[in-house]
Amino acid sequence: MALPARRIFQFETTTFMDYIANLEPFFMKVYNLLDVGNLSLFEMIEALKKNGISQCDPAMLSKIIEDKLFAALGEVNCPECAAKAHVNKRRNVHVTTTLGKLSFAASYYSCPKCGLCFDPGAVMLGLRSGPLQYDVQKVAAKIA
Repeated sequence: MALPARRIFQFETTTFMDYIANLEPFFMKVYNLLDVGNLSLFEMIEALKKNGISQCDPAMLSKIIEDKLFAALGEVNCPECAAKAHVNKRRNVHVTTTLGKLSFAASYYSCPKCGLCFDPGAVMLGLRSGPLQYDVQKVAAKIA
């Protein structure tokens, strides 16, 4: 005879309801501060910190950045010849910041006219080559 399923969370509890009620304004504050397209990743992290957010769920940050990145890119033109570029492949980007390890999907583009392959998302976010981003490098330089 099978035992009845045990409820892990009691959704009716005050603690859970308070947590959920506090989560939405926090999410919206983070969402509004992550201005993909106008700020680099470093500038977005600095904006979060200036607004009192020194800790944040990396999975939440990753998802917001990914969604806003795809929305900000829209139609992409080749930086070399200005022809309309096409998505060549999608890849997962993994970067380490002072807010944790972020992972998000990004697209590589190729130009059918001149053959240039490029990553406008990395340029838009101001990503550095390698996993350690500027904010981490800045902290490491202060320690050294």
